[in-house]
Amino acid sequence: SESRSLGLLREALDLWQGDALAGIPGDWATRTREAWHRERLDAVVAWSRAELCTGDPARLPGPLGDLSVRHPEVEPLTAALMQALVALGRPTDALTQCLRHRQQLAEEYGTDQGAELTGLYQAIVRGDVVPDLTASHGGTSTPGGARPRSQPEAPQPEAPQPEAPRPEAPQPEAPQPET
Repeated sequence: SESRSLGLLREALDLWQGDALAGIPGDWATRTREAWHRERLDAVVAWSRAELCTGDPARLPGPLGDLSVRHPEVEPLTAALMQALVALGRPTDALTQCLRHRQQLAEEYGTDQGAELTGLYQAIVRGDVVPDLTASHGGTSTPGGARPRSQPEAPQPEAPQPEAPRPEAPQPEAPQPET
């Protein structure tokens, strides 16, 4: 159940204390420390989605705000923070976080945000976002766990028809060498 998963995620994250294998030198320790750190960030993203699903977004802004600044390369952290802020009735703060993240990516990495954050930002600006507090973690919702409000389906453009093959023009024969 979602509440059991949420409880386990909370418990696991509460157990995390500082850097794994702190003070242990060597390549193996460094690789292991980095792998465990990535696993922790994945657990934080899963926890944030579970908190949103159970309807308790108020727990999220503090921890996610800090982590999203320290790890801008992990865009799901910023998406979860934005979703929590929208769920708390603070869409302007969500947009501000997205803009801060966009600027940080540009300055530190020389890159742009991914499609998830771009889509979530645009949906918030249009007012098309409502918190999806009931979707499962692996659901098929739109960016950042948000879903568009009910709207009529837009007509789809017709697929372009392939062009008919063109007859090939005869190729001139290459001159034959004289023998």
